[in-house]
Amino acid sequence: MRSYAGYRRYVSREEHRALARLDRLIALKHNLFMPSMKLVAKERVGPRVHRKYSIDTPYNRVLAMTTLDECARRRLKQRLAKTDLLRLLEDLSRAERGLDAAYNSKCVRGRPAAEAA
Repeated sequence: MRSYAGYRRYVSREEHRALARLDRLIALKHNLFMPSMKLVAKERVGPRVHRKYSIDTPYNRVLAMTTLDECARRRLKQRLAKTDLLRLLEDLSRAERGLDAAYNSKCVRGRPAAEAA
């Protein structure tokens, strides 16, 4: 989240709404499209530990689960089919700009609006 929102202090309701929107978009991007490494096995050979990883998206890992019912599986597949990566990236960029605008609206020339008045 910090790589998208930065290290500012967000306290207003408008900023919190913008953060919530940004968080939803980030979760969607990372769960559907961003592969991550998951430790599958560790084996000790003498003093060394050999690790084996699986690299896949969280979406594919959930679909691979045998305990997932067909209704949930269908909803997930529909969600991926409806999600366009380019549009999602544009929405993320727009949400970041909205968060910046919400933060800057409470500041005047680098000082909080309450001090500037």
